[in-house]
Amino acid sequence: MWLGVALWHNCRMKVPFSEKVGYSLGDGAANLVFQLMMMFQLMFYTDVLGIGAGAAGRCRP
Repeated sequence: MWLGVALWHNCRMKVPFSEKVGYSLGDGAANLVFQLMMMFQLMFYTDVLGIGAGAAGRCRP
């Protein structure tokens, strides 16, 4: 068996709850920023470029 896999199976360390919460909050913040950027992009397409809302909603990167 490969050494890394053998070491992984022998390791029984648990991730602390505080670390899980920290990663969750960081991921939530990144998703919030992404959603705000998408909302701004949709407003830009409809208000500045004059694209219809249905067509602008289908334009996803």
